[in-house]
Amino acid sequence: MESAAPAKRQWKGRTDEQKAERAKKRQEQKSGLNARQARTSTGKKPTKVQRVFMKLEEWKPEELGFTAGIKEIEFGPDFVVQDAHLDAIATADEAFRIKLEKIGLGARLGKTNMPITDDAVIRLARACPSLKNLRLDSALLITGTCIPPILTACPNVTSLSITGHNGRTGNLKLDNLKPMADDPVISVSAPKLKTLDLRRAINAAQQEDYYDVLRAVTRPEGRKNKLEVLFQHPSYHWEKGYKNGREKQPRMTQAMKAQEMLEEVMWAVKDNRGFGGSDDGYDSEGTDYSAISAIIHGAM
Repeated sequence: MESAAPAKRQWKGRTDEQKAERAKKRQEQKSGLNARQARTSTGKKPTKVQRVFMKLEEWKPEELGFTAGIKEIEFGPDFVVQDAHLDAIATADEAFRIKLEKIGLGARLGKTNMPITDDAVIRLARACPSLKNLRLDSALLITGTCIPPILTACPNVTSLSITGHNGRTGNLKLDNLKPMADDPVISVSAPKLKTLDLRRAINAAQQEDYYDVLRAVTRPEGRKNKLEVLFQHPSYHWEKGYKNGREKQPRMTQAMKAQEMLEEVMWAVKDNRGFGGSDDGYDSEGTDYSAISAIIHGAM
């Protein structure tokens, strides 16, 4: 039986030509990877399942039919998505549409409006039945009439976000959420739904109590122990979560933490000095509370 040693010695004893050829192949592989990275918007190694659009010139709807391997589409926070963009996806090749699992646009913490409408979202949902995650941030025109069709057209959806942004709240109507609690068809649709993010989506002009409606949405038997609704009051910083028909522990934002810390410091200063504060932001010892506030916010 021949030993494997000669083969190893032969491999270690490569000629200069073999070494040069191997080095050339490595360089070609590295150059190819760098080129692919340069063509992606994220700067990361591209995958077979994701496509990110950051600029308008990157958007080529005529190519959507050739990207059958793409499962996720993300529009960057500065890409102003309109109905035409959603319709381009909804009318692309079926082989592409039926594999889409995630679509996201906008940024809840930004200030860019996404002028998409309920009708365009409905067309998109009906064309992409495999959607699991649909994120519509800064969608200020959405009234919520699209929510029941999304739930019936996309039975595997696990996360649905319809939000406003830092500058403005949206126009989602509470009446359009009620079918999730009252309608016998809608209340059992999309049984895998875990997150409904409505932060800053509901404006303050509505007379009905937000909390009663949002608690009711999580109350149907099929939603218990699964669905959590996230809500941020249109006028205050408090974020609340609702699950199993009850309100969860309030979420504290960064702004609320800064305000709480400021109040604690001010009370500590007042107690130590034994003086009360005045209306102009100073106490009798000349403590500048606005300066303390600036320091605290700078440290957050």
